[in-house]
Amino acid sequence: MIHRPALIIALVWFTTTATLHADPVAEAGRRVQRTYGDVIVTIKLVMEMTMSFGGRNHQQEMKSEITGVMLDPSGLTLTSLVALDPTTLFEGAMQGMMAQQGLSREMKVKDAQILLPDGTELPARVVLRDKDRDMAIFRPAEKPTRTLPALDLRAAVKPQVLDQVVCLNRLAQVANRSSVITLDRISAAITRPRPFYTLASSASAGLGSVVFSLEGKPVGIVLIRVGQITPMSMNLASMMSAGQGGLGFLPAVVPAADVQEIVQQALDTPL
Repeated sequence: MIHRPALIIALVWFTTTATLHADPVAEAGRRVQRTYGDVIVTIKLVMEMTMSFGGRNHQQEMKSEITGVMLDPSGLTLTSLVALDPTTLFEGAMQGMMAQQGLSREMKVKDAQILLPDGTELPARVVLRDKDRDMAIFRPAEKPTRTLPALDLRAAVKPQVLDQVVCLNRLAQVANRSSVITLDRISAAITRPRPFYTLASSASAGLGSVVFSLEGKPVGIVLIRVGQITPMSMNLASMMSAGQGGLGFLPAVVPAADVQEIVQQALDTPL
């Protein structure tokens, strides 16, 4: 039989030990996921690509799903332009070569649906593209019947190098499009010509991920930062250093202030 005082001491010891071993960083990540998980949505796409050569056109339809971030209660959703149309990444480098061969390419969105976490699908259309900042913005084709969850970027913070951050994204259909979080650190803060941050593990957060401080404040969104890409830059040596931007591009955290600027332009754009 355990005496009452001994039982009380054992419970106090267990509670104290559990508290001391609690992981505050993990708790911060779970809190971000609970608070903002629903602002990360899936965009279902049907893309139509037209290739022209010698006066002949060849059309092909492609279906895909990409991650988007809802940034206004009206359903305004931002995604990576490269995720929407990967060919835009090398378009400048390949344009001259294609022109010499009489080739041309056109990619357009034939159908788009914003898929909410509860399974609701909202027909949508692209209202803005910004190639320099790798942003594409969708808006529902019709006004939603309810106020949608959205991330307010105005409460953003500016992290320092080696600050720990939480990256929030959504998995693909094979994983039931579940919310996913990862932990990372800011590895660099670039100021010119446009400010952006890099993550210590660039593979930890996919395109469209939202990066938060441990206090739950938005830092920015993971997009592609593109420099100068030429056919000469796409050589073996560059490919070997691709993780450091050797190909002329790399995943980067675009600060919330830059994203908010584009969001406001999209809100001012009539449907």
